[in-house]
Amino acid sequence: MAFISPSEQEEVEGIVYVKIAPIDDVGIQQVKLYIDGQEVNNLSKDEKEGTYIYNWDTTTLIDGEHTLTAKAYDQAGNAGSSELTVIVNNPPVAPKDVSVTPKEDKIEIAWAANTEPDLAGYNVYRATSPDAIHEKINEELIIEPIFNDTEIIPDIEYHYIVTAVDRSGKESDAPPAPPMYLTATMTGEGIDLSWTASSEPDAIGYNVYRATSSEGDYEKINEELVTTTTFTDVKATQRVTYYYVVKAVDRIGKESEASNEVYVSINY
Repeated sequence: MAFISPSEQEEVEGIVYVKIAPIDDVGIQQVKLYIDGQEVNNLSKDEKEGTYIYNWDTTTLIDGEHTLTAKAYDQAGNAGSSELTVIVNNPPVAPKDVSVTPKEDKIEIAWAANTEPDLAGYNVYRATSPDAIHEKINEELIIEPIFNDTEIIPDIEYHYIVTAVDRSGKESDAPPAPPMYLTATMTGEGIDLSWTASSEPDAIGYNVYRATSSEGDYEKINEELVTTTTFTDVKATQRVTYYYVVKAVDRIGKESEASNEVYVSINY
């Protein structure tokens, strides 16, 4: 047996796609997968490829090294095996029970403390609208599950987000899922871009990037966050091929991975 994915000493998080291939499929009667010595259920076989697949949820495990062992058995009960070690490093969970209490000259934000052993602290983000990008207002990581916002203006409505940060720097607010199915069409007004929205519920908008070569030096071309799933590039010039990607942005300003790349050639 041989592991196709993940690889030895790979750092993984979330749902991990485990793929195993027999070195010689002749005579194999059964394949089993063990994680830290415990046999897993729901190992499935791809009959077309002859590989074995398992979706491994690492979020229930303690961060650190974990061992995967694949064993193949023939009719006589003989076994061949392969083993690898991966490093699970999941971000902390988002703080719960966040409360906001106005005081005389401040706003108190409190939350239930996280329990991860590698927790480093917390960040607090603020905006004046729930659909705006929230800016981090603490200069250093917050150690205790409470923060007083003293930089406030009377009669202004404030919205807060609290995130947890572990010792490796991972934050509980993961980047949003990228937009999909980006298309580009040349029109009389410019180049019309359209895409399918990010599946992330906290994605509040998109940034559009343009380059003049595939996978080149992309530059953001929208001045303000795009809040729809369309954008027209009105500054495209003649006799140039333009490449585009779009990234989703969440409420604390984190960007997703890029969408698929598209291009349009302006030949006149």
